[in-house]
Amino acid sequence: MYWDAVIWVKSTYNTDIEYYTLRAYMTTHFKCKLKTRQNLITKKNEQTIDVFKKLPDWLHSNRINLDKDKHESVNLYYQDESRFGLMTLIGKCLTIKGIKPVVRYQLAFKNTYLYVSFSPMNGDSFVYET
Repeated sequence: MYWDAVIWVKSTYNTDIEYYTLRAYMTTHFKCKLKTRQNLITKKNEQTIDVFKKLPDWLHSNRINLDKDKHESVNLYYQDESRFGLMTLIGKCLTIKGIKPVVRYQLAFKNTYLYVSFSPMNGDSFVYET
């Protein structure tokens, strides 16, 4: 960001320059602009959305059709999984127009998966880490 340039000018030349002044100067004279990484856009899966919308009706019909002679009660669990690990995120940086930024990054494959199930009916939970 341009704050890095403001700090650099202060430390190198011992001069205070306002953020917007330095930004305007750099964009005008050096054609600098902030560049960001590209975000991955995931497409919505229409079939998954339809299933999710039908879930309340499905739960209601299964509750009514439950064989009460075999089962005393039903407990509903919600489940989620997450991956935690090292991931390089490249943020914004200043470059001259037409120059692609080259940044250092750390490529690592250390990660762990966390699986969690939770029942809002009675508070039971289960956690599994790999």
